[in-house]
Amino acid sequence: MVIAGGDIHAEGRCRRAGIDHRPFSGQRASLFQLGSTQALLDTVHQRDLALVHVHGCDAALAAKSFAEAANLPLVMTAETLPATHGFLGRRTARKYFAGRPVIVRSDYAAACLSRDFAVPGDAIRVIRPGISMQTFDPSQVTPERTIALARSWGLADDPRPVVLIPQARSDSAWLNWIMAAAHADGAPDVAWVLIGDPAPHDKRADPVAPAGQPARVRFVNECDDWPAAYKLASVVLSLPATPPLLCEHALQAQAMGRSVITTDNGAGAEAIQPGKTGWLVRHRDPGSLSYAVAAAMERDEVIGRAMDMAARNFIASHYSETAMQSATLDLYREVLAQRAPS
Repeated sequence: MVIAGGDIHAEGRCRRAGIDHRPFSGQRASLFQLGSTQALLDTVHQRDLALVHVHGCDAALAAKSFAEAANLPLVMTAETLPATHGFLGRRTARKYFAGRPVIVRSDYAAACLSRDFAVPGDAIRVIRPGISMQTFDPSQVTPERTIALARSWGLADDPRPVVLIPQARSDSAWLNWIMAAAHADGAPDVAWVLIGDPAPHDKRADPVAPAGQPARVRFVNECDDWPAAYKLASVVLSLPATPPLLCEHALQAQAMGRSVITTDNGAGAEAIQPGKTGWLVRHRDPGSLSYAVAAAMERDEVIGRAMDMAARNFIASHYSETAMQSATLDLYREVLAQRAPS
């Protein structure tokens, strides 16, 4: 296997995994880009590579040109879908889905590809993301890690349960949704911890927090230990601003044995088992969100443990790393078998 391109950390990750890495970019041609492309073409022949697999729409056109130059089949994984507006926008975006087949991570994404981008159904494959049950194993997260994280977030002396919200947004409508739910009548007294870095003017203090009591909503710029963060939380909220594909935080949190609250738009219903591993709420409905958080806090200990165990079992059976790897290799074999001479 040879991995080409990627972010600035790709080379180091590949080296640690024992994978050959080559520089490559789909940006406008330059002497450097032409040189790296030729070097990659040489690698194809030296290593007897059999196919090209491109991740993401941004590099799709460059990967298509490269695959044609190398005379190799092109497989594509669309981790996200391009934002489009109107018929012409969708029509323009279709050129980015050049690989055949196109891998997506959810049934929702598959339906979008077929409906909005006119990708034939027989060219779409759903291979669900794989979550490492070893990395996200609650038994491997020591109390010292959760205590250190709580201290860094200013929660060490806060006895309230933590409601964790990864990927906080700067969108004012999104923040108003969270604030309204946190301060709704009858909302439980919990610490709503938003991970992200919204614009400074949106980092509002609790306008209705009772005098002398800690704010219910607090912002944390970043998290460098997600397993510890999930273990610190009583419940995890996956609240995208727009219809999502699959939120990795919703899956990782369940692998850590944490129930998840997510919205009913996009692939939300695929990310959990409603009533068993979490709750579905109406998108941007503060009352629905506040009710779900209250339900999570009011569970008795036996039901809470059963839901948390069910969450981990759900990820192990539907989103295992091994299943994703096996499905991907099976697809490679299918593509190569179709290409092989009769």
